[in-house]
Amino acid sequence: MIKKILITCILITALLLGTCMAYAEELDEPIIEEDNVDYVDVSCVEPRLQISGSNAICKVRVDVFSSSNANKVVLIVKYLKSSGVSVGTKTAIAYRSGNSFSGQTTNALSSHGTYHAKVNIKVYHDSQLIESFNVLTGNVTY
Repeated sequence: MIKKILITCILITALLLGTCMAYAEELDEPIIEEDNVDYVDVSCVEPRLQISGSNAICKVRVDVFSSSNANKVVLIVKYLKSSGVSVGTKTAIAYRSGNSFSGQTTNALSSHGTYHAKVNIKVYHDSQLIESFNVLTGNVTY
């Protein structure tokens, strides 16, 4: 009986700790472009691109460590065709809820094809930049 409880606790812990990575894999594995990124305040990033009607919507969640003093996250989203041609750039300020910042931008698509987004994430404390990095979303087809 104790063995079953111990195994259950280990499995629950593994599920809770692996949620962020499992979610990222489900999203076609977003790519962080910088080599050897050593985050200062960010614990997890989840970018997601989806199509709604003739619009591409990029949603981004940035989790920060509980010890973080970050109070502003800016998202600069560059929408790209699979060929690498830019079809628009949008900027949003993410809103905070607990230790997460969430934001989204929308870009109208003028033609069918495969798209992805390159997201530049800037994390601030007051007006001082703490860190900045890029991630790519997975591909979506319109």
